[in-house]
Amino acid sequence: MFKAFSKQAMRRQQDTTATRLALAGAVVLVALFLAPTPWIAKPAQAATLTVNSTGDAADAAPGNGVCATAGGVCTLRAAIQEANAGAGADTIDFNIPGGGTVPLVPIATALPAITAPVTIDGNNAGAHDWVRIDGTGIAANTDGLRVLVGLTIIDRMVITNFTDDGIDVSSGRTIITGNLIGIDGADVDRGNTGDGIEIDSDGNIVGGSIIADRNVISGNSGRGIWLNGNNNGVSGNYIGTNIAGSAAIRNDMGGLEVVGDSSSIGGLTSGQRNVISGNGSFGLLVGSTANFTAVHGNYIGTDASGSTDVGNANAGVSVSGSDTLIGGSTPTHRNVISGHGLVGVLTNGVRTTVEGNFIGVNAAGATALGNTLGIAANGVNTLIDGNVVSGNVDGIYLVPGATNPVVVGNIIGVDVTGSSAIPNQSGITVGSTSGTIGGAAGTTNYITGNTGDGIWFLAAAKNVTVASNFIGYMPGSSATNGGHGIRVSAGSLANIVLGGAGNADRNLIENNVGDGIHIESTATGVDIRTNFIDANGGLGIDLAPDGPTLNDPTEFDTGANDLQNWPVIKSAVQSGPSLTINSHIRTEHLTNYMLRYYATVCDASGYGEGGTQIGSVMVSTSLEGNAADTSTFTYTLPAGYTVTGTATNISTGSASEFSACYSPTSDVDGDGVFDVNDNCPAVPNNRQDNTDRNFIDHSPPFLSTVDDKTRAYSDALGDSCDSDDDNDNRYDWSEASCGSGSDPLRADTDADRFLDGAECALGTDPTLFASKPLVTACGATTDVDGDKITERVEVCFYGTDPNNSDTDGDKALDGAKDGCEAASFNSDRIVNVADMGMLATAIGNVAFRVVSVDVNKDGVWNPADQGLVASFISPSGQCPG
Repeated sequence: MFKAFSKQAMRRQQDTTATRLALAGAVVLVALFLAPTPWIAKPAQAATLTVNSTGDAADAAPGNGVCATAGGVCTLRAAIQEANAGAGADTIDFNIPGGGTVPLVPIATALPAITAPVTIDGNNAGAHDWVRIDGTGIAANTDGLRVLVGLTIIDRMVITNFTDDGIDVSSGRTIITGNLIGIDGADVDRGNTGDGIEIDSDGNIVGGSIIADRNVISGNSGRGIWLNGNNNGVSGNYIGTNIAGSAAIRNDMGGLEVVGDSSSIGGLTSGQRNVISGNGSFGLLVGSTANFTAVHGNYIGTDASGSTDVGNANAGVSVSGSDTLIGGSTPTHRNVISGHGLVGVLTNGVRTTVEGNFIGVNAAGATALGNTLGIAANGVNTLIDGNVVSGNVDGIYLVPGATNPVVVGNIIGVDVTGSSAIPNQSGITVGSTSGTIGGAAGTTNYITGNTGDGIWFLAAAKNVTVASNFIGYMPGSSATNGGHGIRVSAGSLANIVLGGAGNADRNLIENNVGDGIHIESTATGVDIRTNFIDANGGLGIDLAPDGPTLNDPTEFDTGANDLQNWPVIKSAVQSGPSLTINSHIRTEHLTNYMLRYYATVCDASGYGEGGTQIGSVMVSTSLEGNAADTSTFTYTLPAGYTVTGTATNISTGSASEFSACYSPTSDVDGDGVFDVNDNCPAVPNNRQDNTDRNFIDHSPPFLSTVDDKTRAYSDALGDSCDSDDDNDNRYDWSEASCGSGSDPLRADTDADRFLDGAECALGTDPTLFASKPLVTACGATTDVDGDKITERVEVCFYGTDPNNSDTDGDKALDGAKDGCEAASFNSDRIVNVADMGMLATAIGNVAFRVVSVDVNKDGVWNPADQGLVASFISPSGQCPG
């Protein structure tokens, strides 16, 4: 189940042939050590030297082939002296009387260094598994056993209380198996002052693949093992625990430190697993001089069952070397790295791969054994691939200063099956100035179940791409993140890219308790591309402060993502398989913007989250900062869905919030135009013809054909269903019945400034200028309905209802709408500085048309009209209605 959520293994620079061959070489070499090989097969043995005394006397005659002190007994010191002096690879074994207790051999002065190949077998004639040598009271800087020659085996010895290392190996091809180093057989801490084992040579083996080969290396004041040399293997040991591997007996300075090349730590079978836990500092340290270290199958920070926290005090694994592989592509490579007071894995090296491990959970991947940090990635080209990182205070931390970390295929915040939350506080915390989280299809990170944010960008973060991740959602699971899906901290400056060019790169950001994407006050340059953002508790995208940030007319803003304005969607028209979207944006002038449109179920706030991307288009703003777009996409909008959009400044990368939702309505007449946009929704008219000119000319000469746009309102009915094209309150078909027949396309056929309909009603000829009613016949000069137009003007000149302040029900006063339109001299229905300039020109012209600006219809142009114009203008400058 775990690898189903992982990926096809992704490799980058570390996966060069040379690197992999070097790592494979280390493993092969260890395998050769553990199998019968020519160098392990010993030459004809000169002697088997049996120690039968717990004394410490020297050999009486080294080289005579007989281990005997002056007193006639064989001590360990005498046996080593005789083995060094003799020919061949001798064996030192033990037959010390004692009734089954572990024999104790006090060592008063340093034992001779081993200078000839020898096997030291501490099994005391079958009576007990070990013989113990002890350096209590010995001079400073004294090792227990010191090996200066290869082809040496040290097996089943207990080595305690020496003032330097328990075992010091300076020559290669030494095997160390089955020993207790730093504790006795009753789990009493009797640590050596230096390291448990120090190796300064190549090709050595510590441990093996069966229980009898296991070394327990604990209680020492230095490190458990210092590994300085190439092609060394350490497997099957307990380092920092008791004999059962169930509780800590720490090595003070750490468990295992590697400073040479091509070392293999652990293996691919359970017998080769090291338990490196309970130490006073790091568990495993890969130093800066170490290259091509392979770390497979270990329990680091847990007990031997992988179920209990026995954490190392510092990092579980700390890497400063190059080309280190922690884990691998199969479950047998997996390390369990959990329970640490600082960090599970810390990478400071070059090309470190952390792959397929359980970090912060038990060996079953089912319950929390958290680290403070799961993984802290520093260094260069760290690959974090296919791990379960859950149950930590923070899951993954990309450290400020890290170069190009890559995080792919991980499960972060839930168990290995993905079904239950095992929360980190935040899933991924990003401080690096480069990096990739996710990527193409198959590299998805599942980041959910965390108590805080899925991904949290710190102020230092920049040049990071987040693509193809599931954030807040995992198939088959109800786990979600308790904070935002993605949070970008204040101060973050540039080039954070969320999503990509198409669906393969999109992040699914869904079900988070907070916002989908939350950008704090001074963070800029957050480029939000193709993503699926839906069903979050807050907004899909939220630029601080919290809640929808309305567009404003300011060209240059400061704040979260420069408080980028979003596109205002004017219409969305479905015609068969095509969806045409019309939008407008007011923002920075002479700048390129990417507009992205989405289909989504609208957020409760009325502002969209971005479900499926419909399409995108590039626009360029004018000198005034305006851009309009009408684009058609091959897309069928699902029932109940709305359209929303974002705008991204191409030069800065800053993206807007989602726009207000636009809800297309039904298309009753089936002409491909939604009813809300159809000028005649009951009759098919996909051309939307409308020849309604609404002429009512107020300017001399009276026969002018220029429409001065002072009608109180003009209907938007299409020709197919408009029964009064000129809006003179007389049906087109009845115009001819009045006088000699008025023009159905001219509201004032004879240009006498009285509507044809009013003339017909008052008995004058609408086609004859000389025949017109008295003004007093049109009614009173009061304004009963308070729409800023007198009854007289409403009846005869505008055809509006004198008793209804909003004749057309557009929620704007009849007079207000007329006044705003009158003040829009260039007829764009927006009152702005261009209109003011035209007004100034008109006032200086002898042909100045008072009626065009006589907003209160009192026959004069004065400050009262100016005040009314100001009151008619909506906050956006657009005429109401």
